[in-house]
Amino acid sequence: MGQHSNAAESLSRGLMTKPKSKAQQVEKLPEAMTIDPEVFRRILAGAKLEAIALIGVQCMMVDRNGYMDGIQVDGLQLNASAKYEMMKSDVGPLAVVYQTVIAKVVHGEIEAMTFECTYQLEYSVQEPFTDEFFEMFRQTTLLLQVVPFIRELAANLTGRMYVPPLTLPLVQI
Repeated sequence: MGQHSNAAESLSRGLMTKPKSKAQQVEKLPEAMTIDPEVFRRILAGAKLEAIALIGVQCMMVDRNGYMDGIQVDGLQLNASAKYEMMKSDVGPLAVVYQTVIAKVVHGEIEAMTFECTYQLEYSVQEPFTDEFFEMFRQTTLLLQVVPFIRELAANLTGRMYVPPLTLPLVQI
């Protein structure tokens, strides 16, 4: 099982809370995690998204007034982690990917609201994922596929909590 997660890492390679300069947006992979672009394209071309499912969600309001103030003063903190595992199925190899996003609305020192969700994505693959491939994949393709589901879920759940819906920022890759 390959795993690349860093819940403390800001989503500077995906979801961002504040715009960055063009120089800051272009980040290179760590030297140990580079992959030949042709190899990346070959593995990606053989991967087909078969299913996406919400497997866990938690949304907790700690301080309703702090939430209202926090979203007005850009008190949104976002973190993400992702991991994968290769499995065998009746139809061939399967890459199962887990993407977790944690959003916290803070007001001063107080955590006013926490939203956390995990999605499971299943890909039929012609070639197994490698750690190098997954590092690039999670920063690009994975975010583009799962973030619309996460954004809708966050807005829907917070809207049901009788507060303004939490709107997650756009993905910038």
